[in-house]
Amino acid sequence: MNPMTVQNRTGVLLACVTAALLQGCVHNLSVSQPTLPADYRNAAATQMETAHDEWWDTLGDPELSKLMSRGLRENLDLEAAGARIAAARARMGIADSRSLPQLDASARSSREKMSENGLLLSSGGGAAFPDTYTLTTSGLDASWELDLFGAHAAERRKAAAGHREAMADRAAVRLSLTAEIARVYVEHIAYAQQLTSAREVLELSEQSLQLAEQQYDNGAVPAADVTSAELALEHARESVASLRAETEARRHAMGVLVGTGEYVVLPEQSPMLGAELQTAKAQISVDMGLPSDLLRRRPDIRQAEAQFETAVADRSIAVADQYPRFSILASGGFESLERGSLFESASRFWALAPQVSVPLFDGGRRKSVVKEREAQVSAATATYRGAVVTALADVEQAMIRHNGATNAMDSRVAALERASELLAHEQARFDQGDSAKPQLLAAQREYENHRQAAVEAKKQALLSLVTLYKALGGDTEPAVS
Repeated sequence: MNPMTVQNRTGVLLACVTAALLQGCVHNLSVSQPTLPADYRNAAATQMETAHDEWWDTLGDPELSKLMSRGLRENLDLEAAGARIAAARARMGIADSRSLPQLDASARSSREKMSENGLLLSSGGGAAFPDTYTLTTSGLDASWELDLFGAHAAERRKAAAGHREAMADRAAVRLSLTAEIARVYVEHIAYAQQLTSAREVLELSEQSLQLAEQQYDNGAVPAADVTSAELALEHARESVASLRAETEARRHAMGVLVGTGEYVVLPEQSPMLGAELQTAKAQISVDMGLPSDLLRRRPDIRQAEAQFETAVADRSIAVADQYPRFSILASGGFESLERGSLFESASRFWALAPQVSVPLFDGGRRKSVVKEREAQVSAATATYRGAVVTALADVEQAMIRHNGATNAMDSRVAALERASELLAHEQARFDQGDSAKPQLLAAQREYENHRQAAVEAKKQALLSLVTLYKALGGDTEPAVS
Protein backbone atom coordinates (compact mmCIF):
# COMPACT_ATOMS: atom_id res chain seq x y z
CA MET A 1 0.00 0.00 0.00
CA ASN A 2 1.19 3.50 -0.79
CA PRO A 3 2.55 5.14 2.44
CA MET A 4 1.10 8.44 1.32
CA THR A 5 -2.36 6.83 1.05
CA VAL A 6 -2.03 5.45 4.58
CA GLN A 7 -0.95 8.86 5.84
CA ASN A 8 -3.91 10.57 4.15
CA ARG A 9 -6.35 8.06 5.61
CA THR A 10 -4.83 8.50 9.06
CA GLY A 11 -5.20 12.27 8.76
CA VAL A 12 -8.84 11.95 7.76
CA LEU A 13 -9.48 9.56 10.66
CA LEU A 14 -7.84 11.94 13.16
CA ALA A 15 -9.87 14.82 11.77
CA CYS A 16 -13.07 12.81 12.20
CA VAL A 17 -12.18 11.81 15.77
CA THR A 18 -11.24 15.40 16.63
CA ALA A 19 -14.50 16.68 15.20
CA ALA A 20 -16.48 14.09 17.15
CA LEU A 21 -14.75 15.12 20.35
CA LEU A 22 -15.50 18.74 19.61
CA GLN A 23 -19.10 17.82 19.10
CA GLY A 24 -19.13 16.06 22.47
CA CYS A 25 -17.87 19.22 24.13
CA VAL A 26 -20.62 21.24 22.47
CA HIS A 27 -23.27 18.75 23.59
CA ASN A 28 -22.19 19.10 27.23
CA LEU A 29 -22.61 22.88 27.31
CA SER A 30 -24.98 23.96 30.05
CA VAL A 31 -26.26 27.36 31.00
CA SER A 32 -24.43 29.00 33.89
CA GLN A 33 -26.71 29.66 36.83
CA PRO A 34 -26.67 32.99 38.66
CA THR A 35 -26.17 32.78 42.42
CA LEU A 36 -29.54 32.26 44.12
CA PRO A 37 -30.24 33.32 47.70
CA ALA A 38 -31.23 30.66 50.22
CA ASP A 39 -34.50 32.45 50.97
CA TYR A 40 -36.45 35.56 50.03
CA ARG A 41 -35.54 38.77 51.81
CA ASN A 42 -39.16 39.70 52.54
CA ALA A 43 -40.52 36.21 53.14
CA ALA A 44 -40.74 36.55 56.92
CA ALA A 45 -43.51 39.17 56.65
CA THR A 46 -45.56 37.12 54.18
CA GLN A 47 -48.10 34.58 55.38
CA MET A 48 -47.48 31.03 54.10
CA GLU A 49 -49.43 27.85 53.70
CA THR A 50 -49.10 24.45 52.07
CA ALA A 51 -48.60 24.49 48.31
CA HIS A 52 -51.80 24.14 46.29
CA ASP A 53 -52.03 22.89 42.71
CA GLU A 54 -54.74 25.46 41.88
CA TRP A 55 -53.82 28.60 43.79
CA TRP A 56 -57.13 30.37 43.21
CA ASP A 57 -58.91 27.82 45.39
CA THR A 58 -57.13 29.36 48.40
CA LEU A 59 -59.26 32.47 47.85
CA GLY A 60 -62.32 30.51 48.94
CA ASP A 61 -64.75 31.58 46.18
CA PRO A 62 -66.53 28.70 44.33
CA GLU A 63 -67.72 31.04 41.56
CA LEU A 64 -64.15 32.09 40.81
CA SER A 65 -63.10 28.43 40.68
CA LYS A 66 -65.89 27.74 38.16
CA LEU A 67 -64.75 30.62 35.97
CA MET A 68 -61.17 29.35 36.13
CA SER A 69 -62.26 25.89 35.00
CA ARG A 70 -64.24 27.39 32.15
CA GLY A 71 -61.38 29.62 31.05
CA LEU A 72 -58.85 26.79 31.16
CA ARG A 73 -61.22 24.71 29.07
CA GLU A 74 -62.35 27.26 26.48
CA ASN A 75 -59.87 30.15 26.27
CA LEU A 76 -58.71 30.60 22.69
CA ASP A 77 -55.16 31.75 23.48
CA LEU A 78 -54.68 28.61 25.55
CA GLU A 79 -56.08 26.53 22.70
CA ALA A 80 -53.60 28.14 20.29
CA ALA A 81 -50.74 27.42 22.71
CA GLY A 82 -51.82 23.78 22.81
CA ALA A 83 -51.71 23.66 19.01
CA ARG A 84 -48.16 25.02 19.10
CA ILE A 85 -47.21 22.13 21.38
CA ALA A 86 -48.66 19.70 18.84
CA ALA A 87 -46.62 21.37 16.07
CA ALA A 88 -43.45 21.15 18.17
CA ARG A 89 -44.13 17.48 18.85
CA ALA A 90 -44.46 16.91 15.09
CA ARG A 91 -41.11 18.62 14.54
CA MET A 92 -39.58 16.14 16.98
CA GLY A 93 -40.88 13.35 14.77
CA ILE A 94 -39.37 15.02 11.71
CA ALA A 95 -35.99 15.34 13.44
CA ASP A 96 -36.09 11.70 14.57
CA SER A 97 -36.73 10.56 11.00
CA ARG A 98 -33.58 12.28 9.72
CA SER A 99 -31.31 9.72 11.38
CA LEU A 100 -33.13 6.72 9.87
CA PRO A 101 -32.73 5.24 6.38
CA GLN A 102 -35.08 6.71 3.80
CA LEU A 103 -36.86 4.32 1.42
CA ASP A 104 -38.97 5.24 -1.62
CA ALA A 105 -40.82 3.06 -4.10
CA SER A 106 -41.28 4.09 -7.71
CA ALA A 107 -42.79 2.74 -10.90
CA ARG A 108 -42.58 4.16 -14.40
CA SER A 109 -43.74 3.19 -17.85
CA SER A 110 -42.77 5.40 -20.79
CA ARG A 111 -43.13 5.20 -24.55
CA GLU A 112 -39.94 6.54 -26.14
CA LYS A 113 -38.55 7.11 -29.64
CA MET A 114 -34.82 7.41 -30.20
CA SER A 115 -33.44 10.14 -32.44
CA GLU A 116 -31.99 8.87 -35.72
CA ASN A 117 -29.34 11.56 -35.44
CA GLY A 118 -28.59 10.67 -31.83
CA LEU A 119 -25.45 9.07 -30.57
CA LEU A 120 -26.68 5.47 -30.70
CA LEU A 121 -28.50 5.24 -34.06
CA SER A 122 -26.38 7.67 -36.05
CA SER A 123 -23.23 5.72 -35.23
CA GLY A 124 -24.78 2.48 -36.43
CA GLY A 125 -24.34 0.90 -33.02
CA GLY A 126 -28.04 0.86 -32.41
CA ALA A 127 -29.02 -1.22 -35.39
CA ALA A 128 -30.03 -4.05 -33.10
CA PHE A 129 -32.28 -1.80 -31.01
CA PRO A 130 -35.75 -0.61 -32.03
CA ASP A 131 -36.01 3.13 -32.50
CA THR A 132 -39.35 3.14 -30.72
CA TYR A 133 -39.97 1.19 -27.52
CA THR A 134 -41.79 1.08 -24.19
CA LEU A 135 -39.61 0.98 -21.07
CA THR A 136 -41.18 -0.15 -17.81
CA THR A 137 -39.33 0.23 -14.49
CA SER A 138 -40.32 -0.65 -10.95
CA GLY A 139 -38.07 -0.56 -7.91
CA LEU A 140 -36.90 0.88 -4.61
CA ASP A 141 -34.53 3.77 -3.85
CA ALA A 142 -32.84 3.94 -0.44
CA SER A 143 -30.53 6.47 1.20
CA TRP A 144 -28.96 6.78 4.61
CA GLU A 145 -26.81 9.65 5.81
CA LEU A 146 -24.47 8.55 8.59
CA ASP A 147 -24.47 10.89 11.58
CA LEU A 148 -20.73 10.76 12.25
CA PHE A 149 -20.45 14.34 13.48
CA GLY A 150 -23.70 14.68 15.45
CA ALA A 151 -25.73 16.92 13.14
CA HIS A 152 -28.80 14.70 13.30
CA ALA A 153 -28.49 14.27 17.05
CA ALA A 154 -28.27 18.05 17.42
CA GLU A 155 -31.40 18.46 15.31
CA ARG A 156 -33.22 16.05 17.62
CA ARG A 157 -32.05 18.04 20.66
CA LYS A 158 -33.16 21.25 18.98
CA ALA A 159 -36.61 19.81 18.27
CA ALA A 160 -36.88 18.56 21.87
CA ALA A 161 -35.89 22.02 23.15
CA GLY A 162 -38.53 23.55 20.89
CA HIS A 163 -41.10 21.22 22.40
CA ARG A 164 -40.06 22.26 25.91
CA GLU A 165 -40.27 25.92 24.89
CA ALA A 166 -43.78 25.37 23.53
CA MET A 167 -44.72 23.68 26.81
CA ALA A 168 -43.36 26.63 28.77
CA ASP A 169 -45.20 29.01 26.44
CA ARG A 170 -48.48 27.27 27.21
CA ALA A 171 -47.70 27.45 30.93
CA ALA A 172 -47.05 31.19 30.56
CA VAL A 173 -50.36 31.66 28.74
CA ARG A 174 -52.12 29.63 31.42
CA LEU A 175 -50.50 31.63 34.21
CA SER A 176 -51.43 34.96 32.60
CA LEU A 177 -54.96 33.72 31.94
CA THR A 178 -55.63 32.59 35.51
CA ALA A 179 -54.14 35.80 36.92
CA GLU A 180 -56.27 37.89 34.55
CA ILE A 181 -59.47 36.00 35.37
CA ALA A 182 -58.78 36.51 39.08
CA ARG A 183 -58.01 40.19 38.55
CA VAL A 184 -61.15 40.88 36.52
CA TYR A 185 -63.31 38.92 38.98
CA VAL A 186 -61.92 40.67 42.07
CA GLU A 187 -62.27 44.08 40.43
CA HIS A 188 -65.86 43.35 39.42
CA ILE A 189 -66.85 42.27 42.94
CA ALA A 190 -65.17 45.34 44.42
CA TYR A 191 -66.78 47.73 41.93
CA ALA A 192 -70.18 46.09 42.47
CA GLN A 193 -69.92 46.56 46.24
CA GLN A 194 -68.66 50.10 45.84
CA LEU A 195 -71.56 50.76 43.46
CA THR A 196 -74.03 49.65 46.13
CA SER A 197 -72.37 52.02 48.58
CA ALA A 198 -72.25 54.82 46.00
CA ARG A 199 -75.98 54.51 45.45
CA GLU A 200 -76.49 54.87 49.18
CA VAL A 201 -74.35 58.02 49.10
CA LEU A 202 -76.39 59.30 46.14
CA GLU A 203 -79.63 58.84 48.05
CA LEU A 204 -78.17 60.52 51.13
CA SER A 205 -76.88 63.40 48.98
CA GLU A 206 -80.34 63.93 47.52
CA GLN A 207 -81.79 64.10 51.04
CA SER A 208 -79.06 66.51 52.11
CA LEU A 209 -79.82 68.80 49.18
CA GLN A 210 -83.54 68.80 49.99
CA LEU A 211 -82.80 69.71 53.62
CA ALA A 212 -80.35 72.42 52.57
CA GLU A 213 -82.91 73.95 50.21
CA GLN A 214 -85.57 73.89 52.94
CA GLN A 215 -83.21 75.48 55.44
CA TYR A 216 -82.16 78.11 52.89
CA ASP A 217 -85.82 78.95 52.19
CA ASN A 218 -86.30 79.34 55.94
CA GLY A 219 -83.23 81.54 56.17
CA ALA A 220 -81.42 79.07 58.42
CA VAL A 221 -78.38 78.52 56.12
CA PRO A 222 -76.61 80.60 53.47
CA ALA A 223 -76.80 79.87 49.73
CA ALA A 224 -73.29 78.43 49.87
CA ASP A 225 -74.63 75.43 51.81
CA VAL A 226 -77.08 74.71 48.99
CA THR A 227 -74.30 74.99 46.40
CA SER A 228 -72.12 72.64 48.44
CA ALA A 229 -74.97 70.11 48.64
CA GLU A 230 -75.51 70.38 44.88
CA LEU A 231 -71.83 69.71 44.19
CA ALA A 232 -71.86 66.72 46.53
CA LEU A 233 -74.90 65.36 44.67
CA GLU A 234 -73.21 65.75 41.28
CA HIS A 235 -70.11 64.01 42.59
CA ALA A 236 -72.28 61.14 43.87
CA ARG A 237 -73.97 60.82 40.47
CA GLU A 238 -70.59 60.73 38.70
CA SER A 239 -69.36 58.04 41.08
CA VAL A 240 -72.41 55.86 40.44
CA ALA A 241 -72.09 56.23 36.67
CA SER A 242 -68.36 55.47 36.74
CA LEU A 243 -68.72 52.40 38.94
CA ARG A 244 -71.62 51.08 36.83
CA ALA A 245 -69.45 51.37 33.71
CA GLU A 246 -66.58 49.57 35.43
CA THR A 247 -68.76 46.61 36.42
CA GLU A 248 -70.19 46.32 32.91
CA ALA A 249 -66.70 46.43 31.38
CA ARG A 250 -65.51 43.59 33.64
CA ARG A 251 -68.41 41.38 32.55
CA HIS A 252 -67.50 41.81 28.89
CA ALA A 253 -63.79 41.32 29.65
CA MET A 254 -64.56 38.04 31.40
CA GLY A 255 -66.35 36.84 28.26
CA VAL A 256 -63.13 37.22 26.28
CA LEU A 257 -61.10 35.40 28.93
CA VAL A 258 -63.41 32.39 29.10
CA GLY A 259 -63.32 32.09 25.31
CA THR A 260 -66.89 32.99 24.34
CA GLY A 261 -66.65 36.77 23.97
CA GLU A 262 -70.19 37.06 25.32
CA TYR A 263 -71.48 39.03 28.27
CA VAL A 264 -70.84 37.05 31.46
CA VAL A 265 -73.16 37.50 34.44
CA LEU A 266 -70.95 37.80 37.52
CA PRO A 267 -71.98 37.81 41.19
CA GLU A 268 -71.90 41.01 43.20
CA GLN A 269 -70.80 39.40 46.46
CA SER A 270 -67.86 37.17 47.31
CA PRO A 271 -66.38 35.62 50.47
CA MET A 272 -63.11 37.28 49.45
CA LEU A 273 -64.55 40.76 50.05
CA GLY A 274 -67.16 40.00 52.67
CA ALA A 275 -67.53 41.73 56.02
CA GLU A 276 -66.15 38.63 57.76
CA LEU A 277 -62.69 39.35 56.34
CA GLN A 278 -61.40 41.35 59.31
CA THR A 279 -57.69 41.16 58.59
CA ALA A 280 -55.55 40.19 55.65
CA LYS A 281 -53.52 37.64 57.56
CA ALA A 282 -56.63 35.69 58.58
CA GLN A 283 -57.50 34.82 55.00
CA ILE A 284 -54.72 35.71 52.58
CA SER A 285 -51.77 33.35 52.45
CA VAL A 286 -49.44 31.97 49.81
CA ASP A 287 -46.91 29.18 49.47
CA MET A 288 -43.61 30.97 48.91
CA GLY A 289 -41.28 28.04 48.35
CA LEU A 290 -37.59 28.79 47.82
CA PRO A 291 -35.86 30.96 45.23
CA SER A 292 -34.51 27.82 43.57
CA ASP A 293 -38.12 26.71 42.95
CA LEU A 294 -38.47 29.57 40.47
CA LEU A 295 -36.31 27.62 38.01
CA ARG A 296 -39.10 25.06 37.87
CA ARG A 297 -42.17 27.20 38.45
CA ARG A 298 -41.57 30.27 36.29
CA PRO A 299 -42.55 29.65 32.63
CA ASP A 300 -40.34 32.48 31.37
CA ILE A 301 -37.27 30.86 32.96
CA ARG A 302 -38.15 27.50 31.41
CA GLN A 303 -38.62 29.23 28.06
CA ALA A 304 -35.23 30.93 28.33
CA GLU A 305 -33.59 27.63 29.24
CA ALA A 306 -35.16 25.92 26.21
CA GLN A 307 -33.99 28.79 23.99
CA PHE A 308 -30.45 28.29 25.31
CA GLU A 309 -30.64 24.58 24.46
CA THR A 310 -31.86 25.49 20.97
CA ALA A 311 -28.91 27.86 20.51
CA VAL A 312 -26.46 25.14 21.63
CA ALA A 313 -28.02 22.67 19.19
CA ASP A 314 -27.78 25.21 16.36
CA ARG A 315 -24.09 25.65 17.13
CA SER A 316 -23.59 21.88 17.02
CA ILE A 317 -25.27 21.73 13.63
CA ALA A 318 -23.07 24.53 12.33
CA VAL A 319 -19.89 22.80 13.59
CA ALA A 320 -20.92 19.48 12.01
CA ASP A 321 -21.52 21.27 8.70
CA GLN A 322 -17.76 21.96 8.45
CA TYR A 323 -16.92 18.26 8.14
CA PRO A 324 -17.57 15.59 5.49
CA ARG A 325 -21.00 14.06 5.05
CA PHE A 326 -21.20 10.34 4.47
CA SER A 327 -24.19 8.70 2.80
CA ILE A 328 -25.06 5.29 1.43
CA LEU A 329 -27.28 5.24 -1.66
CA ALA A 330 -28.90 2.10 -2.99
CA SER A 331 -31.47 1.25 -5.60
CA GLY A 332 -32.87 -1.93 -7.09
CA GLY A 333 -35.84 -3.31 -8.93
CA PHE A 334 -36.97 -4.47 -12.33
CA GLU A 335 -36.62 -2.94 -15.78
CA SER A 336 -37.86 -4.38 -19.09
CA LEU A 337 -38.93 -3.48 -22.61
CA GLU A 338 -41.78 -5.94 -22.29
CA ARG A 339 -44.31 -5.56 -19.51
CA GLY A 340 -44.91 -9.28 -19.42
CA SER A 341 -41.28 -9.98 -18.53
CA LEU A 342 -40.91 -7.11 -16.01
CA PHE A 343 -40.69 -9.32 -12.94
CA GLU A 344 -38.50 -12.05 -14.43
CA SER A 345 -35.09 -12.62 -12.89
CA ALA A 346 -33.37 -11.32 -16.02
CA SER A 347 -35.08 -7.93 -15.52
CA ARG A 348 -33.55 -7.32 -12.13
CA PHE A 349 -31.08 -4.51 -11.50
CA TRP A 350 -29.39 -3.00 -8.44
CA ALA A 351 -26.87 -0.32 -7.53
CA LEU A 352 -24.97 0.46 -4.33
CA ALA A 353 -23.14 3.77 -4.05
CA PRO A 354 -21.36 5.01 -0.90
CA GLN A 355 -21.08 8.78 -1.16
CA VAL A 356 -18.96 11.39 0.61
CA SER A 357 -19.35 15.14 0.34
CA VAL A 358 -16.38 17.19 1.55
CA PRO A 359 -16.63 20.98 1.90
CA LEU A 360 -13.59 22.54 0.22
CA PHE A 361 -14.18 26.25 -0.24
CA ASP A 362 -17.09 28.44 0.77
CA GLY A 363 -15.42 31.81 1.29
CA GLY A 364 -15.48 31.37 5.08
CA ARG A 365 -19.26 31.02 5.24
CA ARG A 366 -19.30 27.95 7.52
CA LYS A 367 -16.81 29.45 9.97
CA SER A 368 -18.86 32.63 10.09
CA VAL A 369 -22.01 30.62 10.77
CA VAL A 370 -20.27 28.91 13.71
CA LYS A 371 -19.23 32.31 15.11
CA GLU A 372 -22.79 33.55 14.71
CA ARG A 373 -24.14 30.50 16.56
CA GLU A 374 -21.58 30.98 19.34
CA ALA A 375 -22.75 34.57 19.74
CA GLN A 376 -26.34 33.32 19.91
CA VAL A 377 -25.35 30.89 22.67
CA SER A 378 -23.81 33.78 24.62
CA ALA A 379 -26.95 35.87 24.08
CA ALA A 380 -29.19 33.00 25.18
CA THR A 381 -27.04 32.54 28.30
CA ALA A 382 -27.43 36.21 29.19
CA THR A 383 -31.18 36.04 28.50
CA TYR A 384 -31.55 33.05 30.80
CA ARG A 385 -29.59 34.66 33.62
CA GLY A 386 -31.59 37.84 33.14
CA ALA A 387 -34.84 35.88 33.40
CA VAL A 388 -33.72 34.39 36.73
CA VAL A 389 -32.65 37.78 38.09
CA THR A 390 -35.90 39.37 36.94
CA ALA A 391 -37.93 36.57 38.53
CA LEU A 392 -36.22 37.08 41.89
CA ALA A 393 -36.85 40.84 41.72
CA ASP A 394 -40.49 40.25 40.71
CA VAL A 395 -41.11 38.07 43.76
CA GLU A 396 -39.40 40.45 46.19
CA GLN A 397 -41.29 43.46 44.82
CA ALA A 398 -44.58 41.55 44.81
CA MET A 399 -44.03 40.54 48.45
CA ILE A 400 -43.29 44.14 49.44
CA ARG A 401 -46.44 45.38 47.72
CA HIS A 402 -48.52 42.52 49.11
CA ASN A 403 -47.35 43.15 52.66
CA GLY A 404 -48.01 46.88 52.26
CA ALA A 405 -51.45 46.25 50.77
CA THR A 406 -52.50 43.87 53.54
CA ASN A 407 -51.35 46.34 56.21
CA ALA A 408 -53.28 49.11 54.46
CA MET A 409 -56.33 46.86 54.37
CA ASP A 410 -56.08 46.26 58.11
CA SER A 411 -55.99 50.01 58.66
CA ARG A 412 -58.97 50.63 56.37
CA VAL A 413 -61.01 47.88 58.04
CA ALA A 414 -60.20 49.39 61.45
CA ALA A 415 -61.21 52.85 60.19
CA LEU A 416 -64.49 51.42 58.90
CA GLU A 417 -65.19 49.92 62.31
CA ARG A 418 -64.61 53.31 63.96
CA ALA A 419 -66.85 54.99 61.37
CA SER A 420 -69.54 52.41 62.16
CA GLU A 421 -69.26 53.21 65.86
CA LEU A 422 -69.52 56.96 65.17
CA LEU A 423 -72.58 56.39 62.96
CA ALA A 424 -74.25 54.35 65.68
CA HIS A 425 -73.47 57.11 68.19
CA GLU A 426 -74.86 59.80 65.85
CA GLN A 427 -77.98 57.71 65.20
CA ALA A 428 -78.56 57.39 68.94
CA ARG A 429 -78.18 61.15 69.41
CA PHE A 430 -80.61 61.79 66.56
CA ASP A 431 -83.13 59.34 67.99
CA GLN A 432 -82.89 61.14 71.34
CA GLY A 433 -83.31 64.52 69.69
CA ASP A 434 -79.78 65.66 70.52
CA SER A 435 -78.70 65.90 66.86
CA ALA A 436 -80.22 67.30 63.67
CA LYS A 437 -80.93 65.41 60.47
CA PRO A 438 -78.03 67.01 58.52
CA GLN A 439 -75.50 65.72 61.07
CA LEU A 440 -76.92 62.20 60.79
CA LEU A 441 -76.83 62.33 57.00
CA ALA A 442 -73.22 63.52 57.13
CA ALA A 443 -72.29 60.64 59.43
CA GLN A 444 -74.02 58.19 57.11
CA ARG A 445 -72.15 59.56 54.07
CA GLU A 446 -68.90 59.39 56.01
CA TYR A 447 -69.56 55.76 56.85
CA GLU A 448 -70.32 54.88 53.21
CA ASN A 449 -67.13 56.64 52.11
CA HIS A 450 -65.12 54.57 54.59
CA ARG A 451 -66.93 51.48 53.38
CA GLN A 452 -65.90 52.16 49.81
CA ALA A 453 -62.33 52.83 50.90
CA ALA A 454 -62.24 49.54 52.83
CA VAL A 455 -63.53 47.64 49.80
CA GLU A 456 -60.86 49.33 47.68
CA ALA A 457 -58.17 48.34 50.19
CA LYS A 458 -59.40 44.74 50.24
CA LYS A 459 -59.38 44.73 46.46
CA GLN A 460 -55.80 45.98 46.32
CA ALA A 461 -54.73 43.34 48.87
CA LEU A 462 -56.29 40.57 46.81
CA LEU A 463 -54.83 41.92 43.56
CA SER A 464 -51.41 42.08 45.17
CA LEU A 465 -51.88 38.44 46.15
CA VAL A 466 -52.67 37.55 42.54
CA THR A 467 -49.55 39.43 41.42
CA LEU A 468 -47.48 37.51 43.98
CA TYR A 469 -48.84 34.18 42.79
CA LYS A 470 -48.02 35.16 39.21
CA ALA A 471 -44.50 36.26 40.20
CA LEU A 472 -43.94 32.89 41.87
CA GLY A 473 -45.01 31.08 38.72
CA GLY A 474 -48.51 30.17 39.82
CA ASP A 475 -49.29 26.53 40.34
CA THR A 476 -47.25 23.53 39.24
CA GLU A 477 -49.20 22.61 36.13
CA PRO A 478 -48.93 18.93 35.14
CA ALA A 479 -46.79 18.39 32.06
CA VAL A 480 -48.69 18.27 28.78
CA SER A 481 -47.04 15.92 26.32
